[in-house]
Amino acid sequence: GAEIIVVDDGSTDETATALADRGGMHVKRLPQNGGVGRACNRGAERARGRFLLFLNNDTEPRPGFLEPLVGALADDPRVAFAAPLLVYPDGTI
Repeated sequence: GAEIIVVDDGSTDETATALADRGGMHVKRLPQNGGVGRACNRGAERARGRFLLFLNNDTEPRPGFLEPLVGALADDPRVAFAAPLLVYPDGTI
């Protein structure tokens, strides 16, 4: 199975309220924005899985994006990191 860890990096909008209504995930709320690196580290500290997937709040995953990434990590012990192709809304890479 998968675990979902959401790190709220000191948001000042309705994020805390929206996350309170969700079940099945661990929410870590940071008191102030410390940047994406700090937020990722806080989420990773809580993670217990074999693989970690970091998604920003503006990410829109497409069907089938995850399998090749996990496959690359699982198939070759020399591979420690895999990243998908990032495509912007206007279609540019």
